[in-house]
Amino acid sequence: MKTKEIIQMPLKLISSSKKDDVYENIEALVLSIKKDGFLLPISVRMNPDKTGEFIVNLGENRFRAALALGLNTRPLAKVVIASSSDLPVQRLS
Repeated sequence: MKTKEIIQMPLKLISSSKKDDVYENIEALVLSIKKDGFLLPISVRMNPDKTGEFIVNLGENRFRAALALGLNTRPLAKVVIASSSDLPVQRLS
């Protein structure tokens, strides 16, 4: 996996990678972002099914918080992924 570029992108072009999960503490993250701003970009990859659209790689909670804040754009780390085996293993907690 290789970060290609940091870009500003309309959030409407991004889909969640996790459709059915219930996210906790989004309200706390929203308050933190209001106070301190975003500390890390959301990592996205190209959506293989929808040309010109992207899927959240890492930063699902930041993505949902951005939506909750009504933001239209967000700095994103656009990555190039050769296959699903290139996706990072996410910590369960």
